Amino acid sequence: MATMLELIVEGSPGFEPKAGLVFQLYAPQPYILGRTDAVDIRILHPAVACNHAMISSQDDTWSIKDMETAAGTMLNGVVLDKEQPLRTGDRIEIAGYCFVVEKIHQLEPHLEESSHKSS
Repeated sequence: MATMLELIVEGSPGFEPKAGLVFQLYAPQPYILGRTDAVDIRILHPAVACNHAMISSQDDTWSIKDMETAAGTMLNGVVLDKEQPLRTGDRIEIAGYCFVVEKIHQLEPHLEESSHKSS
């Protein structure tokens, strides 16, 4: 079953994205956080690398990894040195920004109504 993760910007040093913004991430697409126009979640701060971190989903488990950046990525106050799983309530910190994993939802498969109904 597919999942969706809600990521909320809790703290911001004044650049984009602003606090309170909510990102909805859908499996299985990986999401890149970084400074360029080509990323999925753009963080406009000079300390953020072009491709800073990646959030991805495998087998309904979401995870984050730093893309070997100089500034690093923190998960719950600990610098990431390898890919780590994400859970509701986790805090991701990048260059003064704080993102909170608000919810991880299981998505129900889309059920199509049958056009063949019994009378």
